[in-house]
Amino acid sequence: MSRLILGSLLIVVVPGVQADIDTYSIGVDGQFSWDSQGQIEAAVDFTDNYVQPSGFAPEDNIVNFLGWSDVGGTPDDLVTEGQARIWSNVAATTKDANLVMVDGDSTTSTGDLFKANGVRQTGRIFSWDLGASFPANRIVFYPSAEGGGGDFVRGYEIRVNDGQDFDREGRPNFDLLRREELNTEPRVEIVFPEQLLRFIQLRILVPGAFEIAEMEVYGDGFVPRGRYESAFLSFVEGPVNLGRLRITAESLRLGDEPSGLAEARLEVRSGKDESPQIFYSVDPETQDETEISQADYNRLEENRRTVRYDSQNWSNWSEPLVLTADGDYELDLRALPGPRSFFQFALTFTGTSSQIVRVRDLEFTFSPPLAANALGEVALDDEPIPLAGVASTVTGQRARFVYGVNGSVGRGDPGFDGIRIQTPDRPEFVSLAIDDPASVVVPDSVHIEDDGLSVFFPSRAIGAGDSAKVWVRFDTTPLFYSTLFRGWLLDTSGDLPQPLTAGDTGEELGTNSLLVFGSLGKALGSFELSTPVVTPNGDGSNDSVDINYDLVFLVDAAEVSVTIHDLSGRIIRRLATDEQGAGRYSVNWDAQAGGGLVPSGHYICRIEVRAQDASFDRSILLAVAY
Repeated sequence: MSRLILGSLLIVVVPGVQADIDTYSIGVDGQFSWDSQGQIEAAVDFTDNYVQPSGFAPEDNIVNFLGWSDVGGTPDDLVTEGQARIWSNVAATTKDANLVMVDGDSTTSTGDLFKANGVRQTGRIFSWDLGASFPANRIVFYPSAEGGGGDFVRGYEIRVNDGQDFDREGRPNFDLLRREELNTEPRVEIVFPEQLLRFIQLRILVPGAFEIAEMEVYGDGFVPRGRYESAFLSFVEGPVNLGRLRITAESLRLGDEPSGLAEARLEVRSGKDESPQIFYSVDPETQDETEISQADYNRLEENRRTVRYDSQNWSNWSEPLVLTADGDYELDLRALPGPRSFFQFALTFTGTSSQIVRVRDLEFTFSPPLAANALGEVALDDEPIPLAGVASTVTGQRARFVYGVNGSVGRGDPGFDGIRIQTPDRPEFVSLAIDDPASVVVPDSVHIEDDGLSVFFPSRAIGAGDSAKVWVRFDTTPLFYSTLFRGWLLDTSGDLPQPLTAGDTGEELGTNSLLVFGSLGKALGSFELSTPVVTPNGDGSNDSVDINYDLVFLVDAAEVSVTIHDLSGRIIRRLATDEQGAGRYSVNWDAQAGGGLVPSGHYICRIEVRAQDASFDRSILLAVAY
């Protein structure tokens, strides 16, 4: 039986019936409820144990349905949707002093906080962030019946923002809703045409004493956008392989509005550690960065800290699976890197005030790794160790590839007896070799599909405590400028496939990558790097790399693009994009991307030339080390 940890909560997951495959499920028929598994619940509710955009009747006070936090002063991030927040420009005497205005209790209030003798109250500003955009048509605020007496807000200005209009610094652009310089009513009720509302700002215009018991917001219908993010699901036994995810959606429509105006989008990601963010302190003089804990990060001023996505240990959010109608949808989680110890999913809802898509259930399968370590790399069969360290072939032409796998099976691991390789078109199997040195083996079976091949060898299975090298040769036709040949270890006894990680499988191949670049012919003269290893440590030696290239045989100027890619093929930096004629050129890369230095590792420099009658490209492998 496998187990999951959610925060400090230990979750026991009922095992599946096949091999050692377990299932996690949430929802109406699931092991867990939606509200017990959420980390971010912005403008969603859990009616009947579904998860759906929040909906309100005219008599519902929206404030009472939100989870509030008093953040003291203005938060750094006002754009990202999430938990409802309240703050003010007042130095509070007690922690969470502002929460009395959103606690749903009209008998509690700010009390004597704004009643001190001789203190002018003009200029007090209170701000509410509902966490998401809600349809609203009425705002109410008032003092407590017991202690308010004549101490109510006698002059005020209310400004609002819909959660979509921000300035260049990410601050809401507020619109004036009402200004009342002489208010005679303790209970203020502002009625307005229904509009989206996320931020409310109350400014006090008079010096007199006052108190506020409650701020209330009313509206009618569903919110147009909501987001649910699960907590980070942690697998107690360590890394696991992920299988398939199934999710059940239902559409809900009120009134005569045409259907098809609502959807939900599912995204997933996996990680090696408990957080996809890395937190740093920043020296304001040297700009040197030091990794710190999130707690220490939260205590620093904005100009003394920064945060980055941990792309080394976490995958990016997947392409969304779009849910638009009633029914079951499936997502293959085997495309995620693995094995991984953490998993997270997110749902983004969009719709109208009378039409939504809601989610009933979600479940996915997982199982222990087949091997403790599983590396793969691909190369052209006639060029297993390319001079530039990158496999490159002519796009659109059939080529023979060799796919190397190095698998080490732990003593408690199931092992593997097959390999699955994803290809750009229908491949042709050539041969299988196992062991070091390689020995040709006749596979027990080979399954060919339009997008790959699976080679099985249970008679030569790699079992517990063993390690082996495996080479699969096959023919296929690259159809794109870059092709990622994903691969998986397979187990015919029924355990889930294990993704292969790009890496050095041995001296037989020299790419350390599952990526193959395409080329449409010879477009360049020389294409060279000033150094194969960039060491940006500030010592003046190889802190950056010069990328030198010659353009030849060009009658007219050509479009030239020089880009840096990570080993997945993703562009992380564009160095040049312009028209150039024949000649010698040089561009420089300082090992930076996305506003900071890239992590240590291997990267690919790629040049592409688009002439009038043909396009050409070439790639070189380079490394960054600290």
